[in-house]
Amino acid sequence: MYQYYLFNIDNEVIDFFKHNNSYLFSTLNTIYKSDFKNINNNYLVLNDLVNEIPKVNLNLLLFNSFKNDDYYLKFKNKHIINDYFSKEHSELFLNNLYIKVSSSYEYPTFFKELKKTGNWFICDFKNINYFWL
Repeated sequence: MYQYYLFNIDNEVIDFFKHNNSYLFSTLNTIYKSDFKNINNNYLVLNDLVNEIPKVNLNLLLFNSFKNDDYYLKFKNKHIINDYFSKEHSELFLNNLYIKVSSSYEYPTFFKELKKTGNWFICDFKNINYFWL
């Protein structure tokens, strides 16, 4: 099972990080693994790096893209693809500063729709994998 965190990187800092992927991943990984003592500082750093997630717009985009598919479910800010034929089970959760995707696929179906919407940097902290969408 893959677990991805998607961050919509701010346009003002994207030029710096576009060629320093390892530094960006290291910064986000430090925030991910930190304890609650540094929560205020980590929030400020994360808030400077990423844009806030437009939940309403993304909810509408995802819903309109998949609403006619039998394998799709939606509940509030959670979207689920459970496709028996392709054996994909993916869950997407919209948060304020990131999107969390858990999937049985290495490249979930949700990524195709999200690719159209922003400067997404994807991190798999468990497997130390990162890439731009």
